[in-house]
Amino acid sequence: MVSIAKALTFALVSLTLPALAAPPAADFVYRIDGPASVSSLRVTGASAKWSPTLDDNAAIEAVPEKLPPTQNGSVHLVLAPGVASSAVEMGAESGLASDWSGRGKLVFQVHNASEFMIPFTLTIRDAAGAAYSADHLWMVRARNRYEIPLADIRANDGTPLDLSRVRSLRLEFRSAEKFERDLWLYDFYIAGDGS
Repeated sequence: MVSIAKALTFALVSLTLPALAAPPAADFVYRIDGPASVSSLRVTGASAKWSPTLDDNAAIEAVPEKLPPTQNGSVHLVLAPGVASSAVEMGAESGLASDWSGRGKLVFQVHNASEFMIPFTLTIRDAAGAAYSADHLWMVRARNRYEIPLADIRANDGTPLDLSRVRSLRLEFRSAEKFERDLWLYDFYIAGDGS
């Protein structure tokens, strides 16, 4: 009788350990899952609509860190010609997840359908108004994946942002071409643990 109890205990522990050792699943910081999720964004210098596919009609890639894999939609941006700056801002009031604490990295993807490289700036603000800004980012033609360690998200003076109270995430694109440019934004999530 004792050996059966030991066997059951061993079996339960064996099933539990892999679950405890697995990294935490990815969490969307902004879920792009339909037209309403796009209409609530603050967009300037561009038009924006929801799209389930990219310019080649390929489905949005599944988020690799999620099990089972989860597919997200995209924000299809058309940058207006002759406009020096276009921006998209996700705010806490429009559905941006505010608690990023305890995680390892911010991940997002941008698909550039233009043949030209496009520079952009990423700005993240916390509830106290402290800001992190990465202003030397570039995207090439095709799919661009960005991973930013959350430990690197600090104000200019080196102070970490309060990642338990994130207020906004803004992408500003600098483009003043004579023709429209098409971009697709997707997969805004945090993944991994903070160790």
